[in-house]
Amino acid sequence: MKKPRSDPGQPDLRARRKGESRKVELARQLRGQTTMPLAWIAERLSMGTRGHLAWLLPRHSERRRLPPRI
Repeated sequence: MKKPRSDPGQPDLRARRKGESRKVELARQLRGQTTMPLAWIAERLSMGTRGHLAWLLPRHSERRRLPPRI
């Protein structure tokens, strides 16, 4: 069975850091708009374990709410 080719316009998520803000935001959107479990999202986005993703989500949202540093 052939492995599907990735779209050349899409960056490879495996090459990006597990906690990269764009990946966390994408995970948040997936979690809010689908019924997919955290384990599935973490695996598909190459974010490590379900527990790591669960740890990242609230911390990422806290950073978005903080005022900018002076």
